Amino acid sequence: MTIRRLRLIAFFGVFILIASSVLVTFWALQTQRTDARIINLAGRQRILIQKMALQVLAVQISDDPLYHDQLRLTESQFERTLEALIAGGPAPYTEDTIITLPPTRDPAILAQLEIVRDIWGEIDQAIHAVLGTNPASSAFEQAVAEVQRLSPDFLNQMDETVRMYEAAAA
Repeated sequence: MTIRRLRLIAFFGVFILIASSVLVTFWALQTQRTDARIINLAGRQRILIQKMALQVLAVQISDDPLYHDQLRLTESQFERTLEALIAGGPAPYTEDTIITLPPTRDPAILAQLEIVRDIWGEIDQAIHAVLGTNPASSAFEQAVAEVQRLSPDFLNQMDETVRMYEAAAA
């Protein structure tokens, strides 16, 4: 082999090494960015749980249609984000931004999200009762009480979900 051929092989070897390094770095940054967004959304779910509990109390205090609309909006945002965390797909990220999440593949996190989804089913049913029944009825009062009873465990389960996402990202 000639010196020229060895230099050419060395050049291509260094080029491939640098290109590989750039690609791996880009992939790692994209993964970190996705993980950060997922953790942010999971953390926001906790805030939405608290917000719904307060909005239910606002509906209880005043049957203002604005409170009903706000509760419906928060409920929808929570549900769409939960489904995107589980199965992937579009999730509201900011007021005017929708992002697409990959489906969760970690079996432990999926199991935890199923616990969250089960509690959500109960709270969602109670929220629909709050929104659809007469505020003077006992069904309304029971629905408000159910949301308030389930909210602390719901928050704890969502906290655990966030911790699991953080551990997986680390």
